[in-house]
Amino acid sequence: MKVKLIFVVAIVSVMAAVISMSFRATNYTPRSSSNMSELYSYQVPGGRIAAGMSEYFGSLRNNVNTGTVSITEYMNAINASMAMESKRALNTVWSELGPDNVGGRIRAFLQDKDTPNIMFAGSVSGGLFRSTTRGTSWVPVNDYQENLNVSCIAQNSDGIITYGTGEGSFVGIDGTANGTPGFAGAGIFVSTNRGRTFTRVVSTSGFGNINSMANEKGTTRIYAGTNNGIKYTDNGTTWTNSRNGNSLEVKVASNGVVYAQSGTAIVRSKDRGNQWSVITPPNASITRASLAISPQDPNYVYVLASASGRLNGVYRSTDGGDTWTQIIAQGTTYFDPLVAGLSNPQGTFNNVITVNPNNKDHIIMGGVYLAEWKLGTNAKYIASLNDFGGANPAYVHADKHVLEWDMSTNPPTLICGNDGGLFFSSDNLRTFTAKNFGFNATQFYA
Repeated sequence: MKVKLIFVVAIVSVMAAVISMSFRATNYTPRSSSNMSELYSYQVPGGRIAAGMSEYFGSLRNNVNTGTVSITEYMNAINASMAMESKRALNTVWSELGPDNVGGRIRAFLQDKDTPNIMFAGSVSGGLFRSTTRGTSWVPVNDYQENLNVSCIAQNSDGIITYGTGEGSFVGIDGTANGTPGFAGAGIFVSTNRGRTFTRVVSTSGFGNINSMANEKGTTRIYAGTNNGIKYTDNGTTWTNSRNGNSLEVKVASNGVVYAQSGTAIVRSKDRGNQWSVITPPNASITRASLAISPQDPNYVYVLASASGRLNGVYRSTDGGDTWTQIIAQGTTYFDPLVAGLSNPQGTFNNVITVNPNNKDHIIMGGVYLAEWKLGTNAKYIASLNDFGGANPAYVHADKHVLEWDMSTNPPTLICGNDGGLFFSSDNLRTFTAKNFGFNATQFYA
């Protein structure tokens, strides 16, 4: 009997150890917690300077006179590299070794207007990917495109698809080498064959950061918010400047009214970008803001405002932006989806909001965390940053950048793009499933 008891105890101990290892939490650690700064130093006139790894590599690559890499210098280097035709000269063949189910940062998502199974996901570290299986698997469109820093995408009524490049406006870095975010773009790319191939619009090559794109439904008009102003096109190749200033966000209501963030203001155009008026919510302090418009009612407009990376508040208009009501107050210790932990505000980097297409009084917002608000209730978190070894159905990776809806399912499927790729919820936000097979855009940094 004693031998049997010892045997049973041993078996139970082994099973407990295996379960413990299987359900070990994967925790999100803010990027500011890196302690690499003492490991590197570099030579300057008069001595050496201790620096972080990104600053060290930046010192090797930056212009020695300016301390930065300008967009012009960046493009000259790319063109010189392509002129060398090094890929052909070396005759090098690369084989991808994975990981093949771990996504990377996504800032652009598009579902084909006529074929719901066709989807596009744009990564800032791997280019544009295409799925013909409604996100079950992904393949790159072109690994040799002139620029793989995809930041936004849109499709017009003719099926023309455009995407923009450049992430610098979101992180306060414009074409420097200090870290993986913020690499300069190479303008706007266009496809006339439903996204099978793309060509660069040469006239946009100097655009460093294309931050946002939106289509006026049922028309050929596409708007783009860039670091050089708000622009629009009807054919994908000819872009007209509509308003000056840095624009991080542009959205179009179903009635054709255009809303955008321009500098520190929220602006509106009722005549397709010819004239703009400032409609910033009173008392709103904006470093960055995201916008959402109800598909049910174009007069229901929401603004998620961030001041210095923290939640300044969420504002709602039920009359198309003429008047505003603050529905969520400034962030606190207990609720601020834009702050990692208690001390790392990221609202200028990850900031996104959407309206439930079936309920104009229900919004979902994302920053570090995913949260929701319904009329008559308080805002609350709805997802976890821990996957518990793959066993947590509420897990959604940190740092949300995209919130879109697949309207071909019932109920509509929420699609969340973030630093870990894509997560789908098709059961009214109760559970989430990662859809990253083949979306090989994992970033390595710090």
